[in-house]
Amino acid sequence: MGISASQIQKSGKEISSKVEGKTLFDEFSRGRYSTDASVYQIKPIGVVLPKDTNDVLNLMEYSQKNSQDWTVLWGHSTIWSRIE
Repeated sequence: MGISASQIQKSGKEISSKVEGKTLFDEFSRGRYSTDASVYQIKPIGVVLPKDTNDVLNLMEYSQKNSQDWTVLWGHSTIWSRIE
């Protein structure tokens, strides 16, 4: 992906300040959320567990302002979609 540890940390702090839900940008959590029921593994920059709709909207706004794509895992399933 080509993003440095300091960039990940910076994004984590910025996003944490914009949402009330949990934000997970540590190495363990990123590894934990990099797999599903398939053989594919893609380590995310971070994981956000939104508390409410406002968290989702704030994350979408952040993503658009910073030209970042986010992938969404819906309802503890393995169905993924992109926020752009």
